[in-house]
Amino acid sequence: MVYNIKNKEGNINKILDDAKNLILRSDYYSGDIETIEFIKDKLTEEQFEGYLMGNMIKYVSRYNKKGKNYKDLLKAFTYNTWLLDEERENKNEKVM
Repeated sequence: MVYNIKNKEGNINKILDDAKNLILRSDYYSGDIETIEFIKDKLTEEQFEGYLMGNMIKYVSRYNKKGKNYKDLLKAFTYNTWLLDEERENKNEKVM
């Protein structure tokens, strides 16, 4: 069976919304500055990328161990998205 990505566009948008809500709208991250922005400001570019990669590994490696599979995968996805954003910004990489 071939995975039909064309039929999954709506699901991808829902996943993006879920990830945004989980990370950026969590009560425990409230304050004048987003925690991720504070961390980025205090680390070198290389350290920050390592931090993002470490968190991706953490959430992917434990996703099926705590009964919060979808939530942990969303967190890994969010850190992956931030790492992709860093890569695009810092290296000027384009897909096409």
